[in-house]
Amino acid sequence: MSAKTINEFTAQIHNRNIARPTLYHVSIIPPTTMTSSISQSDLASMWCSQAATPDIQVYTNDNYIENGIKRKYAYDYDFSDLTLNFYIDQDYSIRNFFDKWIKKIVPYQRRFNYPDDYTADKLFLTVINQNDQDTYKYMFNRIYPKMMGPVELNYSSGT
Repeated sequence: MSAKTINEFTAQIHNRNIARPTLYHVSIIPPTTMTSSISQSDLASMWCSQAATPDIQVYTNDNYIENGIKRKYAYDYDFSDLTLNFYIDQDYSIRNFFDKWIKKIVPYQRRFNYPDDYTADKLFLTVINQNDQDTYKYMFNRIYPKMMGPVELNYSSGT
């Protein structure tokens, strides 16, 4: 097999295009304890400004010896957190949605609900291509907000 030329490489790039992960849609199916907030979850889906999918790490150990050679073998794997950033709408409906969700996790100071009471059934993150077609779909189960970042309030960022 011969090495590809730069012309063949660029031709393949132009023919297949490079993925544009800047076009996506987030859909949250909230916990059943928050069914009254479903319209707010739809609103939150439209106002997601940034998404970073979790990376996967495979843990290895090198105690396996095969034919006298020390080899690594996989024994476990783990995912990092899904990170979603949202714009805040003028009425703060999105922030209220996530505030209510956090209160489902910690209803009283230092008392936590059971995961079944606060985890979302599903979150879909769909990557959309330039032709508005779904290219790739991530599905996350049993999710909940782990951190809510600050909302910066200042006059210089407004119009």
